[in-house]
Amino acid sequence: MKRAISLCLLAFFLLLNSSLALKLGPSGQQLEYAPGKEVIVSYFFIAEEGGGDYQVTLTGDLAEYSSLVDNQPTISAKHSEKKTFQVSIKIPPLGIEPGEKSLKISVEQKLSSQYGQPQIGAVVKVSSYLPVYVPYPHKYLIIKRLKTIKEQNEVGKPVYFELGVKSLSTQTIKRIFGGINIFNAQNQKIATVPLVEVKDLSELAESTLYAEWTPSEKEGPGSYLAKAQVNFDDINTTLTAERQFTVGLENIELLEVAPNQIFLNQIQEVKLKVKSVWNDELNYRGESTLYGAGGLEVYSYKSPTTTLAPWGEGWLPVYLDTKGLDAGVYQLQSTLFFNNKVNSRVFPLTLVPGLPAESAGAINLKDASSKVLWLIVIPMAVALVAALIYIRLLKKKVTGK
Repeated sequence: MKRAISLCLLAFFLLLNSSLALKLGPSGQQLEYAPGKEVIVSYFFIAEEGGGDYQVTLTGDLAEYSSLVDNQPTISAKHSEKKTFQVSIKIPPLGIEPGEKSLKISVEQKLSSQYGQPQIGAVVKVSSYLPVYVPYPHKYLIIKRLKTIKEQNEVGKPVYFELGVKSLSTQTIKRIFGGINIFNAQNQKIATVPLVEVKDLSELAESTLYAEWTPSEKEGPGSYLAKAQVNFDDINTTLTAERQFTVGLENIELLEVAPNQIFLNQIQEVKLKVKSVWNDELNYRGESTLYGAGGLEVYSYKSPTTTLAPWGEGWLPVYLDTKGLDAGVYQLQSTLFFNNKVNSRVFPLTLVPGLPAESAGAINLKDASSKVLWLIVIPMAVALVAALIYIRLLKKKVTGK
């Protein structure tokens, strides 16, 4: 059983590291559709770990139109050696089913004891795909992408959208048009912006439609969803695409204070929950002032400078001295300072009777009861057990049993 488990683990780790042991390139190639044309494509692979014999296989939609130039599917390679091979592809003729077709080129290690490898089969394999679009005889359009030009968008500044399209048709598409609907985090549509039209898109050509939208302070920072709708010529088909994006504002929001009820006659910690709505890291510090009845300032505290990650949340500690104050509802005004900007918010804070003024700092009742348990109950239990053991030993000594 242990041997079987060990073999399974060995196979698992070999599979896990296979992508690191073999590299195949180049990637991202694409064939232009030219019916009947023969194309030679070059590839290379590098055995980064070990060495041995490697098998090249061709599978997929274009396999029947493809072959290795030298007709030698097995290639020997040493450790870190770069090997090249070529694939011949004959572009399919008109008449086959239109759409995307691809050739899968795979390189697989053939393990053998000659190279010191365990004979558990081929475990190192990498593949690359080579696509070609077979055009449709009628007008046919696809959306390739929808994105914002800038990764970091800001309130009050335009958000620029790019919508990439591609014709998969043998006919020219005369007009491509549409718009983008903007939705907020509550899935409410808040804006519709038009896409700049594209005209006369030729056979198998690509183009880009543009749009822009400026988020106001009313919309504010946060996450948004863009939903694009595209039509072309007189075709009764609507293409759609979606893209989430964020809009930042150089600000740190004050969300809450916890706890919102503290004891009198103590120095107690409360925490301010803060959140960045900005695209970059922010350094900030805080100042908090406690006001009583009539707006009278009774205590203030300055928090140290700390850092918030982009769109991050955190808790800023505030220590309040409530000695000599009366019970009731107070106002805690907390102000944050960051990048020459200021944000402030007032939180109600209730002070209730607590421990006497001589107490050193704030004491949690649960902590107190826990200390009592450890300091009194447990030692008593230990003493009781020791006494029982002593009595039993004494009885055994007297009775001899």
